[in-house]
Amino acid sequence: TTVRYSPVESAAISDKYTVGELKVGHNYETYVRTEDGAVLGWGYNGYGQLGDGTKTTQCDGVFVGVYEGTPLPSTPPSPLPTSLPTLSPTMTPAPTPVSPAPTMTPLPSTPPTPVPSPVPTGLVGAAAAAPVIYGLVVATTGGGVWSLGLASDGRLGDGADTGDTVGEPTRLDGLSGVVYVDSGSIQGITLSGSGSVYYWPSAPDSGIDTKAEQDSLSCTATEVSAGGGSGGAQSFWCAITVCTDGTNNVECWGDGGDYKLGQGSSSTDHWSTPVAVDGLPTGNYTE
Repeated sequence: TTVRYSPVESAAISDKYTVGELKVGHNYETYVRTEDGAVLGWGYNGYGQLGDGTKTTQCDGVFVGVYEGTPLPSTPPSPLPTSLPTLSPTMTPAPTPVSPAPTMTPLPSTPPTPVPSPVPTGLVGAAAAAPVIYGLVVATTGGGVWSLGLASDGRLGDGADTGDTVGEPTRLDGLSGVVYVDSGSIQGITLSGSGSVYYWPSAPDSGIDTKAEQDSLSCTATEVSAGGGSGGAQSFWCAITVCTDGTNNVECWGDGGDYKLGQGSSSTDHWSTPVAVDGLPTGNYTE
């Protein structure tokens, strides 16, 4: 193990990809989303959360394999022509040269081999990636949401508490048009292009219920975030909302303990009903 006290460049990533987003996981794993829409991960992989079909710790970036939806383009360059064009009968032939023309090297009969794209063909573009403990949730550019890793405490958004490992990305039912996903320790939240919001776990008692729609926000959500500890009852979520008159609100719901909801109290009365955060100045909140 090497301890570093100054940043070092990951040439294996930066030399091939333009990084659009970086997310650090909860258990020694790291994910990047590239401008091409691919998601790569490295680090601890004991529950298959890197999505490469193994449980082996990876020192280099491996692709999180979501292969359904809108694939990334991987069009190779057009091959060179295999022969020279034939002169048209109507074209005037060139005059006879005084000296012999130099010998020309013919074009190769076989076109050059296309340079492969660094992104595997068919890999779905990712709009956002959000790690949970021993797992990962990905929103794709096609509007779907996928998750993988440890199926425990409902952290994967499907309500599962089996303790099994989901080694391949599995699509969550009932979600479409999603443009963003965020996560806490075992909490998740999604935002669609139309402003609809879903979150999980949705029950404070068991903490393992599947996702629920948050349809009680005062105005349209434009940004969402999830947080909380490793217990379902510690979960909370927030959204920035924009009203038709242009005003903004920050609204939160979930566990209000330790003043999480910005109410100046530890009330737990707002588990599913959002409440505006007190004391924020009037302004245009964006994130």
